[in-house]
Amino acid sequence: FPSVSCKVQGRLGAVNAGALDIQAGCTGSLTALTVAASGISSGIWDKVLVIGAEVFRDIIDWTDRGTCILFGDGAGACVIGVSDSEGGFTSTRLLADGTGHEMIRLESDEDHIMPIVKMKGNEVFKFVNTVMPKFIKGFCEESGVTPEDIDFWIFHQANTRIIDGVFKRLHVSQEKTLINLPEYGNTSAASLMITLHEAMEAGKIKNGDKVCFVAFGAGMTLGVLLYEA
Repeated sequence: FPSVSCKVQGRLGAVNAGALDIQAGCTGSLTALTVAASGISSGIWDKVLVIGAEVFRDIIDWTDRGTCILFGDGAGACVIGVSDSEGGFTSTRLLADGTGHEMIRLESDEDHIMPIVKMKGNEVFKFVNTVMPKFIKGFCEESGVTPEDIDFWIFHQANTRIIDGVFKRLHVSQEKTLINLPEYGNTSAASLMITLHEAMEAGKIKNGDKVCFVAFGAGMTLGVLLYEA
């Protein structure tokens, strides 16, 4: 402490705003969007600035080639608020499985005073490919849609093999998503925000489209969020 959000609020001069950090690893932005949308729909807030940002360069073991090549620094933000137009965030689903907390973690060792990222990549891959397709299908059923009904997917950019595997199990075309992992690496909580920005800039999201945000990360945590543009 103090929280990063309070530092940002102070530098922005947002004197009428509260501020809070959300720690959910790569699922952080989706979790923050869920909290923000819930607060707006309940009348607690009118506008919320949601930020996803990560700086991995200082917490990476650069001798661990299996991990250090995967991550990148990044930041993205969006403002959501009350609107008279149709659409908006319509449903969400979050899940945690704390029994897998050691799969992705920050940890100190004899060679590093500051904590560094430790990841069991194969276990993460198996976990996501086993759990995520069922999780998304269950969410779609609860939301009254099918995976085929989704016009565009904003997927956390962690691993192209994971995205490929999930899409195949959902029988969804990869033309309905955007991959920027080769350009930036895994930017964790910034990933969804950056991908959303690039998709909008490329004109891939149109009025009336159903857009599904999907993320997973340390914890382990999972999240899906449906938005109607």
